Amino acid sequence: MLNTAFRYNKIETNPVKDASMPKLSNVRMLTISHEDYLHLLECSEEHIEPVLIMAYYEPMRKDEINGIIQDIHNLVHLFNGYGESRS
Repeated sequence: MLNTAFRYNKIETNPVKDASMPKLSNVRMLTISHEDYLHLLECSEEHIEPVLIMAYYEPMRKDEINGIIQDIHNLVHLFNGYGESRS
């Protein structure tokens, strides 16, 4: 914003032009107990279990997990539709 103001001669100088953004740690840690994990597996639907197992043992970002869930959903839908069209 200050660069734009400087370009349009609204301010004489940009006082923060050489300032750098602070480095932020983007590490998010969430751990659940093994008992909670097993309970989650018990309560989940069968087609979600592989995703939960992978997420528990191979931590990923939320978008990656959602993408995998969507892929599995699409495959299940594809195979269900394929079986119905052949009969």
